[in-house]
This record gives sequence, C-alpha cells and structure tokens, in this order.
Amino acid sequence: MYGRGSIVVATRPNAATVPTSAVQVSNRRAFAFVVHGNQVERREIETGVDNDEWLEVTRGLAVGEEVVIAGADALSDKATVRVARNIDPISGQALPPRPTPTPPPAHSVVAPSTR
Repeated sequence: MYGRGSIVVATRPNAATVPTSAVQVSNRRAFAFVVHGNQVERREIETGVDNDEWLEVTRGLAVGEEVVIAGADALSDKATVRVARNIDPISGQALPPRPTPTPPPAHSVVAPSTR
C-alpha cells in the first residue's frame, strides 16, 4: 500500500507570491517584470517557498505589485506593453471579473512526507 502526506511546518501570512510563470531565471538569478503603466521594469527577486503553481518572493517585490505572467520571454527592461487583464494567458478567453481585492491568504510551508 502506498500513501502520500504532508505536514505544515510554518505559515507566512501576507507573503508576497507570484505565479511560477511570472519568474524568469537567467545565470542562476531570478527576475520578474513589474508593470508600471505601459512599461515594464525587469527586477531581480529572491524566491522562497515553491508550490509548483506559485512562488513566495522574499525580496524584490512588494505585495500588490503587478507582474507579467505571460509573454515575459520576449520582454526587456523598460519595454512598452499593452496590459490585458482578466484574460486567460493560455486560451486568450475572458475570465470572469475578479471581486474587490482582499489581502492575500497566508501560505503554508509544507514539508513532503518521506514515507
């Protein structure tokens, strides 16, 4: 018989997190493109917890900053962009409107079971 489990070893309330698609890695350094109006800033970041779908950002971004999650491979610092919100980056289909922003949930640090 086989089973998987995990144990929560810590929580980080109000941690800055981004989708993994927002992070670019170059020469062992992580970067994200931060949106400022119609331009982007390439900013070095440090990451913490990796949840396969999102990454905790421990340095370089503040909670609430908007980052590029699709098409970052073709960007450079100060590139001009046209921001498309509420669009699925994979299908291009419109997403339902988001509710009024609330503080991000606390994310848990999970240690994988070794059994």
